[in-house]
Amino acid sequence: MAPLEGLSDAHAILLATYICATGVLTNLPALQAHYPHCFPLERLLRIILTYLPESTEPSTYVPVLQQLTQDLSPVSEDPAIDISAVKDLSEATARKRVRRLRLRTLKREDEEDEVHSADHLTQFLIHRAYLIDTETALQPLILGLLLPFYEQRPILRTWLISSLLPALRLNYEYYPNRDETISLETLELMDDQTAINVLLSITGSEGNNMDLVTNLRGLVGPWLYGSNRAKRRRLNESALKNSISFVQGTPKPQPTELAGWEYVNEWLLSRSLVDHSSVVGAFTNWNGPADIDLGGYDDQENQVSADKQKELLTRYGQSGLSVVYAHADSSQAALDGSFQVVARVAKLLELEEFSYLNSPDSDLPSVDYDTERISSTSRASLLQNALLAHANPLTLPSPSSISFLSALLLSLRILVQLGHLLPCRAAANICLHGSEDLQLAELKNVISSVIQQQRSRQNWEYVRLQLLWLRDWQAEHSENGW
Repeated sequence: MAPLEGLSDAHAILLATYICATGVLTNLPALQAHYPHCFPLERLLRIILTYLPESTEPSTYVPVLQQLTQDLSPVSEDPAIDISAVKDLSEATARKRVRRLRLRTLKREDEEDEVHSADHLTQFLIHRAYLIDTETALQPLILGLLLPFYEQRPILRTWLISSLLPALRLNYEYYPNRDETISLETLELMDDQTAINVLLSITGSEGNNMDLVTNLRGLVGPWLYGSNRAKRRRLNESALKNSISFVQGTPKPQPTELAGWEYVNEWLLSRSLVDHSSVVGAFTNWNGPADIDLGGYDDQENQVSADKQKELLTRYGQSGLSVVYAHADSSQAALDGSFQVVARVAKLLELEEFSYLNSPDSDLPSVDYDTERISSTSRASLLQNALLAHANPLTLPSPSSISFLSALLLSLRILVQLGHLLPCRAAANICLHGSEDLQLAELKNVISSVIQQQRSRQNWEYVRLQLLWLRDWQAEHSENGW
């Protein structure tokens, strides 16, 4: 071991690179203290960024980073540092080698505006995180690197939650057996709509219906936490220019921090057409945009106001009612799923008193709703690309829309019992837009299905009551019948 006194500035800089290359940084603070003019913080962090192997366990060098940036403890005036790697170099050779050093910049190319203007340590940590992922694919190392620093740095917290957390969960926690992993670079190139489609479409080998709930809560929720990042906004704006609005007659979702949840609603509606059971499971088990798992690194309530949360929940509820109208399957299983979705929406939005879904078969309710508002809807309002329109009175959750759809589902349940299967959208069209002749023809079809089944006198009396109820959705009828 030899003292540092005999080393020139060039030798000291080279020694710092050798120390970093060994992966043991404990002597760096002492070297910086002895040559402060050679090692301003930015240069020293660039040396570490360039020469410290990416596979180095963060716990071995995080204390050094803390000491360099926070001045946690005094440094020995006369450290014993091994200088054998540089002591025999001539001054000319040392200077020549220093001139040839190509240190990485703390800022990555095309770095986000927030990071570009952040402090040097934040820039270093995010750049090193990408290097670890690119060079080693060991994303858990990145978490160990960031945890000691994220609480005091909001930019780092947002990046950890919205980029690193979805990647870690996807690759290591939720689906560790997938053949392909998703890198941070790949995620960072996605706009909200693309990311939502990717993250929600991933399932495990067993295809469990809870996959979708897990992905909504643990992948999409954290991802959308970062929608207000400058780079995300640029990507969303670019994608928006080349897209077509999903909802007929409405503007495209504006690239705000809340617009991503509109894509979630659109995805759920589209997915329900091909995988109804998993979407039903999502509405049954997920409480909407407020029900997200940020890993304990922040609280969603700190990000979105109560009014915005209410708006997001209402839009989520509207997507649930849209799923019910859009599904073309008229089977008992599909009907059961529709009952679950509407009951869940009514509960989440505290509209349960307007739902008749819990009425027993033998106790048909009298249905009350705003007939003028509901009946004024056009046929187009039942088209898939109009169901999510903000002003659609059939799907926007309200006492009337819940009452009307509940009555439709009870009607479909009766029709199933009578042997006549009908999709919800078709039933709504007949109810709202069918002519008298069309409705009479449908009634004849129902009666034709009924008479093909053998029933007792008591059964026929109840069938008569069911048919009378289907006419006007009122519980009491005169003895004179029609």
